[in-house]
Amino acid sequence: MPRFNREVRDALKFLLPFFVFLGVFTVYPIIASFYYTLNDITLSHLKPEFIGTSNYAKLFSDKLFRQALTQTLLYLAFHTAVGVPLGLGIALLLNEEFRGRSFARACLLIPWSTPPIVAALTFFISLNPSFGPITYALEQLGIFPHQFSIFGNPNLALFGLAVVSLWKSAPLFAFIFLSALQNLPIESVESATVYGASSFMVFRKVTLPFLKPTLAVNCILSGILALSGTQAFDIVVGITGGGPGYHTYMLYYLGYMTAFPWNDLGYGATISYIVTIIAVVFAMVLLKLWYKRA
Repeated sequence: MPRFNREVRDALKFLLPFFVFLGVFTVYPIIASFYYTLNDITLSHLKPEFIGTSNYAKLFSDKLFRQALTQTLLYLAFHTAVGVPLGLGIALLLNEEFRGRSFARACLLIPWSTPPIVAALTFFISLNPSFGPITYALEQLGIFPHQFSIFGNPNLALFGLAVVSLWKSAPLFAFIFLSALQNLPIESVESATVYGASSFMVFRKVTLPFLKPTLAVNCILSGILALSGTQAFDIVVGITGGGPGYHTYMLYYLGYMTAFPWNDLGYGATISYIVTIIAVVFAMVLLKLWYKRA
């Protein structure tokens, strides 16, 4: 028993810096921000004034919040429904034997390793209606009209941001899928092939069921990135700034704008907590569906 107690004390000494870091940078901000949601507090007047659930009640009458919520859910749905299958397709392609496969896999790291703000500015310049090379090429091909701006179009700007985000996210999903494909039981694939199953049937009956846990992980990761990751903030800041109008405002960006430029920390913290609730509900629904089917 004394030896066990000594080992516990030694372990706690090594874990203490982690717990301190976790408490200062994670636990305390979560508790403090929840406290802010129950108070009227601004940057110019940091003395909290308790108002209970008034900030939460205010959400129901806030038209901008409802618009940002709708746009966030659309962004989330598009990001997940397109990004995860795209990542799976890339992974299946890179799992095949072909010349230059290692180089292709290495190149796949470039989008994900690019900082989101750098990716945002790159796409902003490339798709600029006046001097963007991609816009110019599409104009010459007759795909875009002259001086056409994706990010200046209220109907396309949000999906344009989602495409930029997918450029970064899809390679990450592909690598996660690829790591799972490396552990695919080759015996099952060979048996199905011997019994005359087509490539599509092998994918449907063997590969896809094996990838279900990975599929759930990637869907949850996609939701987190679309809701509260840097890709839901940096890309908006770097390309549209929430415009045109408020058509690319999403909850994460709205929470920041409310708390700091608009000087309402309490209401901004409330919006941020709504983002957290949506993320948790999204993950729980996906896990519930996955376990139910399993």
